[in-house]
Amino acid sequence: MNKKISFNKKREYEWLVISQSYFQCALMNARILKEKLRNFAITEGSPLDFCLKKIYGDYPQEHAYLIFPIIFNFKHGIEIYLKSIIGIKNSEFDKNHNLLDLLETANIRDEKSKCIIRKYAFGHLLLSRNDKCDIKNEFERYPQGSPYDDLWLFPAVDNNGQVVSEPDNMGFEDYIKWMQKNNLEIKSIISQEKVDELIEDIEFLMLGLRKVSS
Repeated sequence: MNKKISFNKKREYEWLVISQSYFQCALMNARILKEKLRNFAITEGSPLDFCLKKIYGDYPQEHAYLIFPIIFNFKHGIEIYLKSIIGIKNSEFDKNHNLLDLLETANIRDEKSKCIIRKYAFGHLLLSRNDKCDIKNEFERYPQGSPYDDLWLFPAVDNNGQVVSEPDNMGFEDYIKWMQKNNLEIKSIISQEKVDELIEDIEFLMLGLRKVSS
């Protein structure tokens, strides 16, 4: 049985603003990622290059990895917002991180909002076939220990664009040698289309859930 936590009505504004702030952090970074993944080169020293480096920094890691903290912040914003709605209505909320349970208790009527929340409860933006609900709301929190373990972010592809499975138990250096030997390239599954979808989902829920709580 889930533990009930009393909702402090005096902090209602903070609950709503902090949840919106998680949405905003996710949205800003998703927009940065979108620019980083664009198909044209960003001119060194250009105003766009300057702005992105000022905001994002000039780090060497693959930009696609940004999508995990973006989704994590988005989902945490959803959790806080649902708890805000529940707390405002019931003066208490469950000590629960399961977005599906919170969604049911919050009694959200809008079908599109429910569809988006369910999508991220299962990680379906990137894990289209996953049937395990993220009951602790932390699939994107760690590099292992979730259904993402079976997701290869940067698969090797041949000249025809077909994914080629690498041999088992291969370290990074051997992996690179294997790719070179077989004339393979790395292709990221974090596409421009997926980032656009994520941005649309964040923007919709930011406005949709705000209407519910007003």
